[in-house]
Amino acid sequence: EGCDGSGSKLFHAAHTLLMVLYRRDSRRSYCPPNHWLIKEIRISSFMNDLEKGKKTTQLLLAKMPHIIPHSERVQLFRKYVTNEKTVARSY
Repeated sequence: EGCDGSGSKLFHAAHTLLMVLYRRDSRRSYCPPNHWLIKEIRISSFMNDLEKGKKTTQLLLAKMPHIIPHSERVQLFRKYVTNEKTVARSY
């Protein structure tokens, strides 16, 4: 990233474009099924990275959740809820 924050501006512009394309494809499909998914992602590694607090993994999940299959996002959510319950009980 440059001193002027150009890396951040570039990321924001690329993310905005990606989301415009994704939303348009969601309304009127022009891409093949599952085009937006990252097929190489291993949910166990992704979960471990989230638990370790890796910023890139958190950013991916927050900004582009559609790249992870719905069933696996549900698993992530359930695990998160379970972890939150465990933390709440310990107080």
